[in-house]
Amino acid sequence: MMITKFVLFFILFILICSFKFQKGTGAQYELTSKEGNADLSIYVGDVSDHNMAVEFYFGTGGVLASHMWQQFDFELKGSSPVKIEKGYVLFDPTEAPEVMPKKLFKLNKGLQVEDFLFVSHGQIKKDFVADELVEVPAGSIVAKHYKKHANGQVVDFWIADEVKPVGLIKLVSKSKTNASSNYTIELKTLLTNVRPVINPGKAKVMSKESKIKMGLIQE
Repeated sequence: MMITKFVLFFILFILICSFKFQKGTGAQYELTSKEGNADLSIYVGDVSDHNMAVEFYFGTGGVLASHMWQQFDFELKGSSPVKIEKGYVLFDPTEAPEVMPKKLFKLNKGLQVEDFLFVSHGQIKKDFVADELVEVPAGSIVAKHYKKHANGQVVDFWIADEVKPVGLIKLVSKSKTNASSNYTIELKTLLTNVRPVINPGKAKVMSKESKIKMGLIQE
């Protein structure tokens, strides 16, 4: 199932603390890879002074339709790097969510999610390319273009303040050695009043079937 490959460290969520995060706000994207297209939504499930829960939804249509939700708890401590405290995954909304092992946060050998978790625009100044007009399904948007490199993976991404809270307009990831790192993410629309699907209080230990889906173990 294609969408299970795009766990948090592939999505490269951009967090800018100058944004005022509000519960239920986020953005919907179109994710394109060689395996097809998928819908991607990123939204704030809950937020407090020191913690924030961010939920991701991945969905594909057609005969082999599939769905997956992931929720991550971030610890926010002023100017300190953002830290992932806990993660949950849900493949069927009628079932209970499952706790993700922390090692899942570090499976990717390319760019890590921490490389895209910033506390200010100033910290990514060295990666700035130019201000550019970007065409995405949401329309034409002037955004700041940045570029990052790591372990053969090159990621170009465009961000703009007007698409809070996520800020991401477009992201293009390319790799000559890792096929799963070749994909494009483009903004479709902003989201409001979104309710998280995952209830961490009902989470259980991850099953063998889910571990296989997440690539933790072989069949």
